[in-house]
Order: sequence, then C-alpha cells, then structure tokens
Amino acid sequence: METNKLLVAIIGAGAVGLAAAAHLIKRNQPFILFETGKTVGSNILSWGHVKVFSPWKYNIDKVAEELLLQTSWQSPDKDSSHTGKEFYDHYLKPLANHPLVKPYILTSSKEIAINRKNMDKMKTSGRNNQAFVLYVEQGEKNTSFEARAVIDASGTWQNGNPLGSGGLLALGEIADP
Repeated sequence: METNKLLVAIIGAGAVGLAAAAHLIKRNQPFILFETGKTVGSNILSWGHVKVFSPWKYNIDKVAEELLLQTSWQSPDKDSSHTGKEFYDHYLKPLANHPLVKPYILTSSKEIAINRKNMDKMKTSGRNNQAFVLYVEQGEKNTSFEARAVIDASGTWQNGNPLGSGGLLALGEIADP
C-alpha cells in the first residue's frame, strides 16, 4: 500500500492532539487519534481544579475554533481565565464530540511500540518510504495500525524527566527497593 494513502496517527487526545486533528480535517487528511485515558483530556482532568494562568485567547487553537464555530458551540470570553476542568468542558469535550473528529478517537488505547513496516534495526534502505506500524494496547488486546506519519502529542505530564545532570537520575531520585 502506498504510504501517501494511509492516515496520520496522533498519539494523545489533549489540546495539542485535538488541534492537530482539526488541522488535518482542514486539509482533508485522514487521521486516527489514540488516547491512553478513558476520555480525551485525561491528563488535564487530573489537575482540573487548577486555575490556568493564561486566558482563553491563548488556549484555543484557531483552526479548532473554526471547526467548533460550525456547530452550536459558544466561545468563552477570550480574556477570562479558567480551570483545567473548564478547559475540558468548554473546549476539549466539544471539539472531541465534533462529528468530523469523534469517529476517529480511540480512548483507552495506549501506544506500546512504533516501527517502520518491514524494517528492523539492521535494515535502513528505503526506510523513509515505509509506513509506520503502531502497536496499540486496547484493554486486553493488542492491535496494530499503519500510518504514513505519527504526531506525538502525548505530552509530559505523566512522563517527567530525571532531575539529575545530563538526563540521568539524581542520587536518591528513586527510592531503594
């Protein structure tokens, strides 16, 4: 199969992943969006009580807003601030429920590996022309998907960096067993 006919895989259905989906829709590009959590914006909901320091006008993607305005969505006051939960309720959830987005979101779907199709560590010739293969854990089953491109919008909220110098763990960063 030609890679240019495959979809784009987006990992993470938070603000960046959903905005990427909106941009792909605008360009008439097929996509699939994988979210590890049970709902879009799961990481944001984990800090939903926190007031965001920037107002709405800096947190709504312009292309996503265009898509939302095609529905009955009401834009919040752009100069007001909001909590993570309000961000979810008034932006992420309506965007995820848009009829051009919703059918392509797979929640409770964790990417466990990505590789180039028919490639291994020793084979590099033609790698750029091969599709990506994503291995995804969905509940108790593992499924594979092919994609022509992968957008990693999984974020860093639950994937912190080591505190030590050079990306190494600092002494005592992990408790002894």
